[in-house]
This record gives sequence, C-alpha cells and structure tokens, in this order.
Amino acid sequence: MAKLKEIKELESTNVDQAIKKDNFPFFVEDANESMERASKIKVPNMLFSEFIFESDLTVLFSSAGVGKTILGMQIADAISRGESIPGFKNQAPPQKVLYLDLELSHKQFESRYAEKVIIQGRQERTNPHQFSKNFKRGYFQAHDVPKGVDTVDFLVQAIKEMAKQNETQIVFVDNISWLAVKGLEQSKDAGKLMKALDTLKKESGLTLIVLAHTPKKNKWEGIELRDLAGSAMVGNFIDSAFTMNWSNFDNSGRYLKQVKCRFTEMVYDSHNVIAVRVTNLKPNFVGIEQVFDLEDDYLSEDFHLSKKVIADTIVYDDEQRDEVKGKVKDILKDNPKMSNRELAKRTGVSHPTIANYKYELFNNNGQ
Repeated sequence: MAKLKEIKELESTNVDQAIKKDNFPFFVEDANESMERASKIKVPNMLFSEFIFESDLTVLFSSAGVGKTILGMQIADAISRGESIPGFKNQAPPQKVLYLDLELSHKQFESRYAEKVIIQGRQERTNPHQFSKNFKRGYFQAHDVPKGVDTVDFLVQAIKEMAKQNETQIVFVDNISWLAVKGLEQSKDAGKLMKALDTLKKESGLTLIVLAHTPKKNKWEGIELRDLAGSAMVGNFIDSAFTMNWSNFDNSGRYLKQVKCRFTEMVYDSHNVIAVRVTNLKPNFVGIEQVFDLEDDYLSEDFHLSKKVIADTIVYDDEQRDEVKGKVKDILKDNPKMSNRELAKRTGVSHPTIANYKYELFNNNGQ
C-alpha cells in the first residue's frame, strides 16, 4: 500500500512539473480575441450543399447495397472538376481529391465508369469515363505494420502522408471498416479511430469524408445516427453525418437525410429529405440524380417508408403497361402539371408506379 502511495505522489509531481514548463493543454484568451481570430479564417465552402463542408469530418452511412460508394465517387468527381451535381451546391473551384477506394476491385470500378458493349457474344467495356487529373484513387495493397506500432495509428498516419504526397486537402475513405481492425461494434474502438481522424483533420487541415455501413436493415425502416455501429463514440468526434436510404417510389429510388451538423442548421431533416434515383447518368457513368416529379408528401421520410415495396395488386402484362403509359402521356399533353396522385386516380395504378412511368416516358426515351 505504501508503495502504491509513493507511485501516485510521484505521478502527481511529474504532472505539476510538466504544467510549470508551459506544457499546458489549453489556451485562454478574451472572447473578443476569439472573434477576431475567427474573422481571419476563410468561411468553409459547401462541397455538397449542406451535407458536406470544407474542413469538416463527415460520415456518409447506409445499409449495404444502397449506393453510397456510387454517391461518394460522384461527389468526389464533381469536387475535382469544381462542378455541382444538379440540385446540389459546390462552392469551391476545382481541387485535388484523394479517394481511398477500399471496396471495389479494378474491374468493378471499371464496370461503373465505362460503357458496356457486347463483342462476339462477350460483354466488354469501352468508352471509359475521363476523370479529372485532380482525381486520385487509392486502393489497398499488402503491408506490414511495424512491430510495436498501433494499427489504427499506422493507417491514419498513412492517410496523412498520402494526402501530403498528392497535395490534396480532400480525402474520402470508403469504407471505415478497413481502418477499424476490430470493427466499430465496441464504442472504445470506434472512439479511438474517430479521435485519430479528428486529430488528423485538425492538424493537417484536411476535409475528411468517411463512408460507413450500418447493420442490415429492412428497406422500409428509417435510419438514424444510432444505427451506425459505434455511434455512441463516433458522434462525439464527427462534424456532420448524413444517410442514404431506400425509397418506395421506385426500385432505383433513394432519399438523403442529414442526421448531424455543426457548421450549419439542419436543413434536410426527416421532414425535408431529398428524393434521388440511382441511374446511368451517361452510358459510362453511374450516379444519382435528384427527383422532382414526386408529390410533396415525399419530403417526409415517413412517406418513403410508409409501406413495404410490394407488387401492384393488379399484375399488368407488357401490352397493358404500354397502354397505361400511353394514357399517361396523352393526359400530360393536355395537362402537363397534373400531380402523380391525380394521374394515379385517372389510370388506376399507384402513384409510385406513375412516377416510374413518367421517368421512363420523358427521361429514358428523351421525349
């Protein structure tokens, strides 16, 4: 017991000496000085509307298969060009982006960003999408963690060095499971990782966008920050988070929702979600596009989840579907502003089906 007391007294003495040597962890200044200091710092640009700001640590999460990698790549591509995805704002000029793609193989990556053609009965890829020179893609390769070095610290330091070597301030990590060796199920593991990323962001001035999975959920269930594994600790260190989830208006339908933000007010909450569709924007580029032709009801998250995605009560054959599409087209010629709900009443099919028919008529056919 005496020995333990001596150790505690020695530790206390060492701490006191460290503080006296000006190794103090806090800095105190007049509040007006803080305001003056802040006035000299550039206001961060929006990179993807209110969902992503420069200098933030942002998490984009969803269930597997929803399309977050598709969205992440599309955002990164737009940032590298200094362009905005239609319906969303990017206020920054073209800048270098490092996308750590720890999900897709080279051929999987190619399949999303090249045109599919059949040559001599075989499916081949041609006409590859031309990414900006600002877009750098990183991928996993075998490595050895030096003995005595923590794996998370090693990987986070590697991200710092890669960003420095490629002279980029924008880094995407897809996905976080590759950095969390033990997974994010334990809060202490998640906390350690997110604290390391937060420190990296602050010390290097990086903008970090981290993609993450949620445990498997049913398509008709909403997603909150608490659904993210390790969320109890993850939420403490991130600046913002948003989710992408399934929607019942279409098989390709999704919606985007903010679940946390520090720099701005919550704009796209559960009462004002954004409906999007995963689609081939070009023959050689898969992405998302905002959907504008839905009822106002679809601003509510609940409406996207109001029922399970099931087949229509009446099953139509191709001839009957073409007949309904023709009727929709004729009605819209006379009344182009007619709502999906009214069209559904006039034709006898559901308004999610109407939305799908309208998309096929006026987008796919270019009419």
